[in-house]
Amino acid sequence: MDLLSTTSTYVHAVNLTENESAAMEPLPSIPEVGISPGISLSSPLPTAVRARLVDFYELTKPRMNFLVVATTMVGYYMAAHGPADWLRVLYTLAGTALTAAGSSVFNQYIERSLDLRMRRTANRPLPGRRIKPADACSSALPSLCSASRSSRSLSMC
Repeated sequence: MDLLSTTSTYVHAVNLTENESAAMEPLPSIPEVGISPGISLSSPLPTAVRARLVDFYELTKPRMNFLVVATTMVGYYMAAHGPADWLRVLYTLAGTALTAAGSSVFNQYIERSLDLRMRRTANRPLPGRRIKPADACSSALPSLCSASRSSRSLSMC
């Protein structure tokens, strides 16, 4: 099972009704995982590492941010006068995606106590305590810094 199908399964599991979720097995707690010397790039990832990567991926809210990037692309197309400068489009979309991803992580960090109170959001990675708040913030910073770099590159085009 690849990362996207695992994520899709996880997302659909969160949106199930109470009767449907009662029939599902509870998610196991995920211990702190470090990169062990025995893991090579060619070997499949252990289940705990894969689950942790999926949790970090879910922090970025990929489905919602896809819509942000799509509307950015449509707006760019509608505002363009003449043929598109594809390098500028690429930088614009990359910067938008990175900014939206980092912002989504910080949003979930700020709202983690509120998310814990709602049944619909209680199983997200931060309120579910599968990811530490400090780890979430440290994962958002590179995304936002890369977005800033992308926007500076864009101004040089």
